[in-house]
Amino acid sequence: MATIRTKDADEAAFIWSQDGFDLDRTEVEQGYRKSVIFFVFNTDKTTEEINELISDYKNGKTLVEPKRYAWRRAEVKGIIREKLFS
Repeated sequence: MATIRTKDADEAAFIWSQDGFDLDRTEVEQGYRKSVIFFVFNTDKTTEEINELISDYKNGKTLVEPKRYAWRRAEVKGIIREKLFS
């Protein structure tokens, strides 16, 4: 089982929108001036498949169902609000 860790909210929503990726946990780390939230995902995909998916995402070569992405993005924003402002 592979693990992916990202602090980019849009990337987290994209990864979470993919089949086979489950949000395992969030981690809050204290930076110099602010807290940073990391989203940690588990998947059964290989490292090569994950690297290709992330590379394609960063290069704009992937598509995600808009409603699914919007729903996951709203959940990510809710997690951020909960972790930082509660």
